Amino acid sequence: MQAPPDGNLSPGPDFWVKLNAMTGLFKFIGDVLKPIITMLVTVLLAAFVVAVFSPRADNWLENTVPAWRHADPAIETVRGWLGIHQEEEDPPWWQFWD
Repeated sequence: MQAPPDGNLSPGPDFWVKLNAMTGLFKFIGDVLKPIITMLVTVLLAAFVVAVFSPRADNWLENTVPAWRHADPAIETVRGWLGIHQEEEDPPWWQFWD
């Protein structure tokens, strides 16, 4: 790249105008997407919490949203951590009277 005849290497004024226009465009896109993404994350998190505490809601979500089945390992892990909705273990062999 050769320097211009006057030796000035700084970008021209039109460069800064275009940069400001692009900055405004990115700010606009961010302002539009931010509430949409916030609502999406909130709904997914609420659905996850409901699925953890209610197996019936979890079954409904799995039937309604087929991709929800991918969340099963995470849901089962959280249920295990909280100690809820676990299947009854078989009684020990010596408690034959139960």
